Amino acid sequence: MLRLRAYSSHRSIGATRLVRHGFRTHYEKNHDRNTDHRLARSILREQVPSAIAIMVVFVRADPFTQLFFVKNRSKRNRSSLKGRVLRDHTKRGSVFVPPLIRAMEQNNGALQLKSWIARLPELLWMSLLSRRYGVPLANELVTALSRECRKRVSNQLSPIFGAIAHYGPVSISEWGAVCRGLRNGGELSLIQQGVQPLVATYPQCPLSGLFSDAPQRTKKEDVALLSTTVLGLFDRHARSTVMTEACFTWLAFDAEVLKVPSDSVLSQFPSVEGYPNSELSKKIAAAIRNTNRILFSPPHYCDEPSGWSAYFWNHGMEVSACNV
Repeated sequence: MLRLRAYSSHRSIGATRLVRHGFRTHYEKNHDRNTDHRLARSILREQVPSAIAIMVVFVRADPFTQLFFVKNRSKRNRSSLKGRVLRDHTKRGSVFVPPLIRAMEQNNGALQLKSWIARLPELLWMSLLSRRYGVPLANELVTALSRECRKRVSNQLSPIFGAIAHYGPVSISEWGAVCRGLRNGGELSLIQQGVQPLVATYPQCPLSGLFSDAPQRTKKEDVALLSTTVLGLFDRHARSTVMTEACFTWLAFDAEVLKVPSDSVLSQFPSVEGYPNSELSKKIAAAIRNTNRILFSPPHYCDEPSGWSAYFWNHGMEVSACNV
């Protein structure tokens, strides 16, 4: 009987791994002593992955022969393996630069990851709609506005139309066409009611184009609602925040800006609705956060935090004291 035990240079591969590679069922068989070396060569040729270079040593221990794999990888094979793994990296001295960093350098740092403080005001309007109408209806309203703007707006910062800054380039005439389309679909009044506290408190908000007349003066209730919503968004792992970020990611999918492979966790995007009650939904939420950091970079966002983001925080200090 031949029993196989495999060892790397520093630890045992273990019985589970042996079974996974099919060693036990395929090679645990009767044999005579004269076939030991021939069997070992067969194992190396047929079953051992090409990335692993090993030396075979036989130790006779009656009544069994034990096969040991030692000296995991020779220097030659280590170097060839490293070449395959890092072939898309650029070596600079002793440092290997990954392709993403190299692409950023070649584009003069065009990919700049914005902090959550800078991005939070951009998504506030979607969170307000979710608070008022619930996530399903809010997503429908946001999608309707985004699609109308894609059809009507010629000078688009981004076809996503998820960040408030995306609505900055919309002209007065284009806003008129967008509002007519939303009115015909029955979404305009609902969107206006949802974002009214924001536009009333921040008159320079780019979404003010949704209103033919300026909303009424700020009420204490509006300021309280905005404060509560902003404080909620600071917790990035709260369900309300995850649903808001998921809505932005959905708009990127809807605009065909974002496409993912079938084996990506984002290919199961609708399952984020189960957050935080499943491990899959938590993984999707993490992928959404990372994806949105990229989407808040050129060409879909400004090089620096938008003027709206700076205005939001500065004017907020005038409206009410900072309680954060």
